[in-house]
Amino acid sequence: MGVFNISAAAGSTATITVFEGANVDGASTATNGDLVGSWTFTVAAADAAGAVNAANTVVAQQAGILPGVAASTTLTYDTASRMTNGAVGIIYVDIYDAYLSNVTTGTFTASTSAGTVNAVVAGSAASSDSYAATSTFDSVANSSGKFYVYVNQPVANTAGSATVTMSLGGSVIGTKTLTWQGQAATIEVLSTSSKVFANGYAAYSSGDAKNLNIRYTIKDAAGNNVTVATYPTLSDQTGSMVGASLSPAADTTAGTATLAGVLTNLDVDVFAQTSSNGLGLATMRIPSSTLNGAGTYTLAFVNASGATIKSAVQNATVSRGSTDKFTASWDKASYAPGEIATLTIKATDAFGNAIADGTAATGLVRAVNSSGFTQVGTALSATSTFSAGAITETYAVGNTEGSYSFSVTLTTTSGQNPVVGTLGVKSATATVSNADVLKSIVALIASINKQIQALQKLILRR
Repeated sequence: MGVFNISAAAGSTATITVFEGANVDGASTATNGDLVGSWTFTVAAADAAGAVNAANTVVAQQAGILPGVAASTTLTYDTASRMTNGAVGIIYVDIYDAYLSNVTTGTFTASTSAGTVNAVVAGSAASSDSYAATSTFDSVANSSGKFYVYVNQPVANTAGSATVTMSLGGSVIGTKTLTWQGQAATIEVLSTSSKVFANGYAAYSSGDAKNLNIRYTIKDAAGNNVTVATYPTLSDQTGSMVGASLSPAADTTAGTATLAGVLTNLDVDVFAQTSSNGLGLATMRIPSSTLNGAGTYTLAFVNASGATIKSAVQNATVSRGSTDKFTASWDKASYAPGEIATLTIKATDAFGNAIADGTAATGLVRAVNSSGFTQVGTALSATSTFSAGAITETYAVGNTEGSYSFSVTLTTTSGQNPVVGTLGVKSATATVSNADVLKSIVALIASINKQIQALQKLILRR
């Protein structure tokens, strides 16, 4: 046993190391023995014990919970995320002194600038505590130094915020500002949604390009993306969209599929929107029928108040059957060297409707004279899929002037022949040939002769 006295200014540290053994026979040979232990001591002010130490104290906002759900156990995890409409905010508080001992005396209080609060010691935190917030101020006797503060949404179904101030014995130990989403107020069908749907597509296939073809976003009245637990439905269908529906929630397969603005898993045909991705996905289902051509629809969603909100009217087309005819055209008939040329292939069904979005370009073969045109960017193939009845491909135009051939083949129910043609490459500053000059002179003479004949006829009539 030994007694050590440490005398130094507050904030100083001292390390004491102890050795023992036969080889230790004085201070100069102390380290010749076996190490017993090493201790580091920090000198604190005489009144630091039992006093709140801000550096050691934890004030952390937890993930919001639904009313009647037990508080989170993540504890020191701190989030500033906007909570879902109707959620209860949770703040975890763990008060320590300079010696990392919980401060267990005094009265803990919590007050909020909006909404209501309920402060409870951590040991008694339970699902029922989220219902107990009845005022903007609450206090509880400190027995463990650990607390939960429950904070209710300031105005039901309305986006808002609340700043919570927490104190112990009248001294502030921390503040947190919590924010909430409001209820769904608007729903918008995004422009990236499909416009042309396939008649008879009533059940999705994993990895099918026709799957998850409706993209929408739901916002509250303040313009915040909201998290929703239910799905929109189809409403107000007209024309070819009569009888159509969106994939129901029951079709969602279990798993860890996530969505962050892009498709990451095609094994489901419906995704509910969350505030973090701001995007919901659904699959348009068109029953087998004789309907095709133009139609309209809206998306409808029931919010927390029971009101139905609707999107703007969406124009749509229903394609019936496989590709019957196709066209292949270029954005110009003639190009200057170095330009980018765009090839557009459009396909229609037997009724003249654009082919459905997600339909593969079965049998597609392109042959473009590579000495004048070099394909760049994403190349088309038989697995490329149509969007709004078209697919496109780009080519870099070469430097050699001349005429270059192309052909496009696509499998059709009508047995259509390939589309063939020629493209010109000609510099804008190219010298005019003698043949071109002669051709222009002949055309000008012919025009003058016609004008003379017309004038003679007019004179003779007089």
